[in-house]
Amino acid sequence: MSESSEIHSNMMGLHVCLLLTRMKTEGTKTAINEANNFFFYCKTAHFVDFAEYINSDIPADDFSSFYVENYSNRVIEIER
Repeated sequence: MSESSEIHSNMMGLHVCLLLTRMKTEGTKTAINEANNFFFYCKTAHFVDFAEYINSDIPADDFSSFYVENYSNRVIEIER
């Protein structure tokens, strides 16, 4: 799995989606707020850190908006 960044990225997207779904299915206002906070954290820190980890030869900060949009879209697609 670690040899393919595409597979690795899809697994990360799936993992984030599963965590979001689990939090949202609890149905309470607090759980939904926590899910929103978690996704905000992913978009502001986790996705860029993840991109830096799997693309260590490319500075993730230079392409942070691309990575955030790309991984956010993966999670949204998986949720559908």
